[in-house]
Amino acid sequence: MKDLEHLEWIYNRMIVVHKENPKYDYMLKFKEILQGQKHKLYSDIMNYAKKNAEQQKTDLRDELIKYEIWARETIDIDMLDPKDSINEYLKQKGE
Repeated sequence: MKDLEHLEWIYNRMIVVHKENPKYDYMLKFKEILQGQKHKLYSDIMNYAKKNAEQQKTDLRDELIKYEIWARETIDIDMLDPKDSINEYLKQKGE
């Protein structure tokens, strides 16, 4: 997570301090890379939650809620697509 946080810091610094236009192609690509990494991290967390629920024999929805709260506190939600939610995750996984 530290690498992702540092890259996000660089992205924001480029905009705020160096006055880079966030609409330039390289800045759009930079943001796209950050978003992709955040989606991957979110998906990894949700997969871990499912695996943990299966191992602990706990309710999947409760486990996903617990990990989603943690993930949303950890990952900058502004850069995540709103479709990333427990219900969407469960639909994608066929639960």
